[in-house]
Amino acid sequence: HRCQVKIACFVTLCAGAIYLFLVAVHSAEHHPDKWEILPMEPAKKANLRRTVRAGHAKRGPRINANPVIYSRFPRHLCFNTDRVVNGTESKCCSESSESVCFDMFWTKERCCPTAAERDVIRPEFKACADDLQRSLLSCIEDVSTLGGCMPSENGEPEHCPALLDEAVSARKVSGRDSMFARVLWCLSSLPSAKSVLDLFIAGGATAHIIGHAFTQLSSGIGKDWHIAGYELDRELAREAAKVMTHFSEVGYWQGTAVGDSAKTIVVAGLVPAEENDASTLRAICREGADIVLLDPDFQVLMQAEFLLLEKVCRPRAYLINNINLPAHGGWMRETLMQYDGWAEILTGVAPDFMLRGLKDGARSIFALRAWTLLVRDHGEGRCLAQ
Repeated sequence: HRCQVKIACFVTLCAGAIYLFLVAVHSAEHHPDKWEILPMEPAKKANLRRTVRAGHAKRGPRINANPVIYSRFPRHLCFNTDRVVNGTESKCCSESSESVCFDMFWTKERCCPTAAERDVIRPEFKACADDLQRSLLSCIEDVSTLGGCMPSENGEPEHCPALLDEAVSARKVSGRDSMFARVLWCLSSLPSAKSVLDLFIAGGATAHIIGHAFTQLSSGIGKDWHIAGYELDRELAREAAKVMTHFSEVGYWQGTAVGDSAKTIVVAGLVPAEENDASTLRAICREGADIVLLDPDFQVLMQAEFLLLEKVCRPRAYLINNINLPAHGGWMRETLMQYDGWAEILTGVAPDFMLRGLKDGARSIFALRAWTLLVRDHGEGRCLAQ
């Protein structure tokens, strides 16, 4: 009987594997790598910079933000005797013994800083972080943020020009007037923010907020802006591309195809995890990235994808959503704050507007979605607040 069960399980697994292989082949045959340009919708051009009159718009919340938190690399662990046999800081940092003392993570650069670099936050970086926090707090409260949000009536969601009007989007965190939506809009409206990678662009709700901020009169004049994102579901990717024609022509790249450049690029395919598959990412980050929005779905852990993103794009800032939820992106915040040269500018929460009348205790974990904004010390003259 046990043999029959094992044989049945083996046959089932083989059948499943063959099915997945045939689906992949069918997908490759019917959805080959290609690219196209979607023109900007003419009907939208006249309404590109539409805003609600300030006298009628509501103000955002006044926030008492925590002080900026700066990252620290744990140098005291560099020469732990369990990791480095017969190694000391003076010996490892003065001799050519990198093969014994260091590896890809515990590098000589991290473990052996100069006296001037040791545990010191550059005054320019501190001033930049403080200026950025003040600027964002002021913007979040401003009546013109998100294009100016009209107060709700009859229980309906507030109308904010930067938010998609579709009913499905309006029920999501990114489709309602929230702290998360406001900080994303305010970040994108900074004059020095010109390129945003909305890594998991989905149907374009968050990208729509970015596009609206980029095209406002106050921030869009003379700004050579770019938005890009990935979506594996090709129907959803096509929807995002159509949404972004509100603001510009859109380059729709399918698979690993790299097409003509456009202000907005939607890649219908996987976020690359290997350098051999990163042709689209290298094209998108040809000049780096100012801001990367990270909002991976449940159990999309993206360890390899994140490391490749850091190597290829070296973003100036990360806005990471859902950091408090199980199997989401919180680990990326913790990882970056282990290294030197990062500052946590703001954190906050937004309610999940789709969860009402919770009866399942476990689901209550998802009632609030926490986010964080981290900024890299990129050196002098590279402050996002400038």
